[in-house]
Amino acid sequence: MLEASQQLFLLEPYHRQRTKRLIKAPKLYFADAGLLCFLLGFSRHADLTTHPAWGSVWESFVIAEARKRLLASGHAPGLWFWRTAQGDEVDLLIETAPETFLYVECKTAERILPSELKGIKRLAEEYGAKSMHQARVVCRSERAYPLEGKSGARAEPLGGPEGLLAELAAII
Repeated sequence: MLEASQQLFLLEPYHRQRTKRLIKAPKLYFADAGLLCFLLGFSRHADLTTHPAWGSVWESFVIAEARKRLLASGHAPGLWFWRTAQGDEVDLLIETAPETFLYVECKTAERILPSELKGIKRLAEEYGAKSMHQARVVCRSERAYPLEGKSGARAEPLGGPEGLLAELAAII
């Protein structure tokens, strides 16, 4: 009932026959981060940002907002996540062409280190560099900045002119 009423949605895992064991169970996300925070018992933002669930709430918020932006534009590209049994993960894959994706990681920090691109690097190794249209780490920074020269990965905010949501409008 909650899925039918668009209160929550399932994000399916991306997998092709490859060499690694992959997680194939879908992930559940709330479409409204405010409702999620209410159900978790948060009444103040300060309480949320110091809680262990903060990373999961941020990930849910970023993915829900990206999904809403894409649905509102009238385009419904494939959306997936990728995770191996060993723990390598990319939070969101947005299909930009057949078997080519915008890789998106969600991090609550304001500054991101290149070392936090481990999942993105592993996914590119597994499916080849051609599978990556671009790589983004959505964080709480106010401005976008490059993370690593050769991969073209960059950290960026969710909103604003340099953010993921603006970038999605340009891609679709």
